[in-house]
Amino acid sequence: MNKIKIIYDVVKTLKSKENVKGTFKAVGTKDGNQILSFSNIFERDSKKGKSKSEILTEVNCDGKNIKIENKFEAEITGEKAKDFFGHIHSHIHQKHKQHGHIECAKGRLNKVLFFFGLLNSLKAEEVNDKAVLLSLDLADIPEELKDIIKEHAEKAKQCHEKCEISDEKFKQVAKHHQLLAKDFHSMDKKNLKLKILVNKNNEIEKVNIEASGSKEGSDKPEMEFKTELILNW
Repeated sequence: MNKIKIIYDVVKTLKSKENVKGTFKAVGTKDGNQILSFSNIFERDSKKGKSKSEILTEVNCDGKNIKIENKFEAEITGEKAKDFFGHIHSHIHQKHKQHGHIECAKGRLNKVLFFFGLLNSLKAEEVNDKAVLLSLDLADIPEELKDIIKEHAEKAKQCHEKCEISDEKFKQVAKHHQLLAKDFHSMDKKNLKLKILVNKNNEIEKVNIEASGSKEGSDKPEMEFKTELILNW
């Protein structure tokens, strides 16, 4: 199957979308015990210029369960209302302005290398009703791409460590997340598997990500994280 054509059609379709509803769920376990649960029920209506989310977070901090529920509603105006991914593009564009030309050029070449490396490792197969299942196992990608992922993961880790939160309950949850990230990064063997289900209308219906980490010499993962995104167009 032509993977470039599939990705092109999916991105083109996503850019044209104005309304979407969906759910996002994530669960984390360590040594077989659940340590993190997160869910987000969201809706975005660009025609009306509105978006809303219902978020539930549950973590186990040193044996103490913390549960946080939040509901958000926001107005979407300007380009963000017109373009489904407009805010992502503007964020990337703004970050490029913060670097010199040489660093920016190297960064762009790394992104090109990363994209085509992942594309080469990406698998595509036709499933029921002309849908397509895209899958990627990071264990199969070239070593140079793994180095790029490690570099980005380290930057993300540093960003989380610098994050300052005033709310005491959120601060406990954020600290817990930082400790989990630190534990996961310390694992000797890490892997990530991605699956994306695309229907016959080039719409993403479901995204599943599984990440696992284990110590050297251990066959069983010590930490596991599973996420699922379901979209209704």
